[in-house]
Amino acid sequence: MRYSKHMFKKYIWFIFASLILAGCATSSSTTNTKVERGFGESVSDSALNTRIKTRLVKNSEINAGKIDVDVYKGEVTLNGEVFSNHEKATAIRVTKETPGVRKVISRLRVVQGR
Repeated sequence: MRYSKHMFKKYIWFIFASLILAGCATSSSTTNTKVERGFGESVSDSALNTRIKTRLVKNSEINAGKIDVDVYKGEVTLNGEVFSNHEKATAIRVTKETPGVRKVISRLRVVQGR
């Protein structure tokens, strides 16, 4: 009988300690303002990035070599240089029309000369 009481106390302390540690982990994760991407989101963003770059390269109106594409949770940021407002608008349109894109932020700059 004494053995079972001793084991029971160990289990109670183990459960208690586990709950305390779980509470600490939850507390720190809810106070952290930085939102991390999970593995699935990273893969989805990477696939979306590839689809966008492919569509930009295939479009003859865009010099895609000068455009950087960054994707975070479906939000796309375009950085780089284009040679006209038409090229800029086309790059933005092609990006917006890509399935999976939730938002497009353009930081494209129009530069003179070709």
